[in-house]
Amino acid sequence: MKILAILFFTIISVSASAQNTYNNQVNNLKELNIYGGNSKISIGKILVNPTIKPKLLLSGYTQVKDTADTYKTTFIFNSVDNLPFFGVNVYLRFNESVSSVHAIFNGTAMIMSEGQSQDMKEYQFKASQINADSFSIEIVSKTKIFTTMYGVDGMAGQ
Repeated sequence: MKILAILFFTIISVSASAQNTYNNQVNNLKELNIYGGNSKISIGKILVNPTIKPKLLLSGYTQVKDTADTYKTTFIFNSVDNLPFFGVNVYLRFNESVSSVHAIFNGTAMIMSEGQSQDMKEYQFKASQINADSFSIEIVSKTKIFTTMYGVDGMAGQ
C-alpha cells in the first residue's frame, strides 16, 4: 500500500511539473509584426518560440491584388546559416478563409507534406530537408488576409 501511495504522488508531481513547463513556453513566445508595402499596415505576425530553433527566417513578403480581383500573398524564407533547410515545420493561420496555399521552391525536398484545414483558415508545410537557396509559400485569397506564423526564428535584418 505504501508503494502505491508513493507511486501515486510521483505521478501527480511529474504531471504538475510538465504542465508548468508547457505554460512557461507559451508565455515566452516572442511576437514580431510583418508590415506591408508602406510599412504602416500589418499583414501578419510571427510567433517565435525561443526554445525551438528551426534556423529559418522570413526574408521577404508581398501582398498584391491582381487583375482577377484576388489577393496574392507570398512569404519567402531563407536559412539562418545558408545551409539546406532541415526539419521545416511552418504553420500558418489566416483570419479569413483562403482559396489556395502552396509551397514553392527550386530544388529538391525529402519527406515533404503540406495540408490545409477544411475551413481553409490553416495551413501546414513540413519537410525533413530542402536543398534550395530559399523557398516561399504563396497564398491566394478573395480579400486581404492577416497571417499568424509559427515555426520561424524571425525576420532577416532584425
